[in-house]
Amino acid sequence: MAFIVEMVGGVEGASWHFCCGALVWEQTLGLAAENGWRPLGTSPDPVWRDVWDKRGNFSPDYQCEECGKTVSAVDAVAFADALEEGSKHPLPTFPKGPVLVREGMAATECRLANAKLDANFLVEFIGFLRKGEFSFFWDD
Repeated sequence: MAFIVEMVGGVEGASWHFCCGALVWEQTLGLAAENGWRPLGTSPDPVWRDVWDKRGNFSPDYQCEECGKTVSAVDAVAFADALEEGSKHPLPTFPKGPVLVREGMAATECRLANAKLDANFLVEFIGFLRKGEFSFFWDD
């Protein structure tokens, strides 16, 4: 099954959104790490804290789950800095994953969810990351 990584930051009325395919999420994590990003670790998304507490198995990694994880503002900026550094060099050729579609998906969401990791994607993703703290989760 193919998954879409949904990301949201801010608060109701002043929020920002981004999404990408799971393969691209993994590729961005790798590219950032290759360019100096030292992840600080995630925390449970406050909306899902009760679920995480009941499960008792929260891992502060960047692996996507159906319950949200939060990336701090400091970590998001460091992630963006590393991707920006990586974008200054020729990018490796990344494989494109399967086409991802879900009911009710807007055209912009469809474009982002199906974008490959290239210079254009990085510009948009870096812009999202620079806005600060965000949560991420599966939207399958």
